[in-house]
Amino acid sequence: MISKALRFVSCVLAAWCSASLAAEFWVDQQHKQASDANPGTKEQPWLTVGKAAATLQPGDTLIVRPGVYREAIAPKNSGTKDQPITYKAEGPEVVLSGADALTGWKPFKDKLWVAEADWAPDRLFLDGTPLVKAREPNTGWWIAEGGGTHTLVDSKHLTQPDGYWVGSTVFFWDVDVTTQGWRKVTAFDAKTHALTLDKPIYRDRVVDPGKDRYFIENKLDLLDRPGEWAVEPADRGFGVYLWTPEGDDPGKHLVEGPRRSRFVVEYGNRSHLCLDGFEVRHGAGHGIGSWTPTADGIAITNCWLHHNLGNGLYIRFTNHAVIRGNLIAENGNGVACGTDKDLLIEANEIARNEFDGLDVAGNSERVTIRRNYIHGHNLWGHPDNVQFFGGVTDVTVEGNVLVNGGQAIMIEQSDRGVIRGNVIVGSGAVAVIHGHRNVTNFKILGNTIAFCGYGPLTFTGKNYEVRDNILCPGGDAAAMGVASTEGFTSDYNLLYKVPGMKGCFAAYGRNWPGDFAGYQKVSGQDAHSLAADPQFVNAPAFCVQADDRRITEFTTEKVILRGATDLFEVGDHVELFFDGVVRTVKSVGSDHIVIAPPLAAPPAKGGLVLNWKGKTDFALDLRLSPTSPARKAGEGGMDLGAALDIQAFANGDVDGDGKPDIRRAR
Repeated sequence: MISKALRFVSCVLAAWCSASLAAEFWVDQQHKQASDANPGTKEQPWLTVGKAAATLQPGDTLIVRPGVYREAIAPKNSGTKDQPITYKAEGPEVVLSGADALTGWKPFKDKLWVAEADWAPDRLFLDGTPLVKAREPNTGWWIAEGGGTHTLVDSKHLTQPDGYWVGSTVFFWDVDVTTQGWRKVTAFDAKTHALTLDKPIYRDRVVDPGKDRYFIENKLDLLDRPGEWAVEPADRGFGVYLWTPEGDDPGKHLVEGPRRSRFVVEYGNRSHLCLDGFEVRHGAGHGIGSWTPTADGIAITNCWLHHNLGNGLYIRFTNHAVIRGNLIAENGNGVACGTDKDLLIEANEIARNEFDGLDVAGNSERVTIRRNYIHGHNLWGHPDNVQFFGGVTDVTVEGNVLVNGGQAIMIEQSDRGVIRGNVIVGSGAVAVIHGHRNVTNFKILGNTIAFCGYGPLTFTGKNYEVRDNILCPGGDAAAMGVASTEGFTSDYNLLYKVPGMKGCFAAYGRNWPGDFAGYQKVSGQDAHSLAADPQFVNAPAFCVQADDRRITEFTTEKVILRGATDLFEVGDHVELFFDGVVRTVKSVGSDHIVIAPPLAAPPAKGGLVLNWKGKTDFALDLRLSPTSPARKAGEGGMDLGAALDIQAFANGDVDGDGKPDIRRAR
């Protein structure tokens, strides 16, 4: 039998030997002698990251020098907990690309150019800027007049010959369920003005006549303006047609089309890997991630993940992962996690992705989300800055700034959570939703939640503690909606309804009192709470929703509002959808305002209209002014709400030291 001492010595020797074998390798595609046949030293580097991914052993470090590496990368080996494998970018100009360049451009007709490709790119980028796929109408929507689960009828616009639209794509918006999606056209009947689609519009739903909206894209005949493109089958592969924004030769530019369709970097079930400092872009699928059980100890730090068709990060079945310091923007979704344990998402900017910002799902446990700046998720689907669903337990959301989402935090099928010390501003619907009657045991502590279309908080499950928050809907919505009162406690909060706004003050059970005293009486809650203006340092006077239901009636100057326009006045300064542009109200109608300067195009979707009254500085600052009644009004004399600096977060500084903690774009 081996003694404990001998086993200890054996372990130390094994660790020492493993450490002694650890090495540093280099990839440098711009080195004149770079080759995958080289030993991978700085003087004789490898040419591809793929060579390194097939070679590195526990404890090894790879340094990747600047360049655009057009590869799908799949590490072959795992590191260990004590000796991870590290992939490190040297400087900010190291790009892992899911796209290939399109070359050989030839004049086609007028200002159109064509290039041959052996794949059909779903998107196109010119010098890094996304181009618009040719569509009709060029802006806004057509309205369907009928159809079924797989058909769409429009006698006003679909007047072309039989088969004309076959091969094009319909983007369809089912208004009632607020869902959108792309569908291929497989047939077109000119007599009935009917498109046949390759998939149902949404489950078993049929087209709602006069309400559901759509546009058609990706047909050469629709390519009628600068900055547009289309791809169609050709004799050999595909023809990619382009009208550059300046009308010049595309060969003078870098034109790229996404091609790699799973992941740009797929770590699979490998463990103990660190990816640091890379720009990962233009994937036809996801940026970095895995959907293979089970990885452990993955660290993704200081990366910039953008313009990937799927998720920037798709982290499934990954335990003990650290996601820190990344900029994750303008992907399909930002970050998707699922069936993960001990997950830390810290000091990232997750922004302007087409659907959700951060999704945590599928029986994930012990998830910490802290000091992130998550904003701008208000476009397609039911967009959320953060969403939990599918059995999430023991989650902490702390010290984040969440701005401008369809919902700030959407929660369902979750148990045991703390939402603490966050600034949450600008939600088209409810800011923080505890929904579907299956969210239990959550604490909402010390947050500032303001300017929300349908209100700051709703509760439908049981066992909630709400304490030390500032809740300011900013519009007609209630300050709080408590549908289920079982195990609900609330106190030491500030609740504020803007004077002149309609609707109940706060809903409790089946009671809808119109003022704070009435709410206290029917609920028995918030005995030490305040109903007062929080006096933020810099904030709008109030907010109103733009009316999505009537989006086709919008113009570049006319904005239709949901609800009354009584509080608007000519000369007010307004901000649309958090775009930061100072616009002035030129006239006020019963259901709309007219603004100047106009929008560049009618909006594709609505959002919040913020009325700043006489202010022209739209830099949000929801910290408390010196005279705020929320100062020292919390339990034990603490200030209410969260004292986070929104503008510092927007600059990447999440710890207040004046230095960015989050990767910036080049």
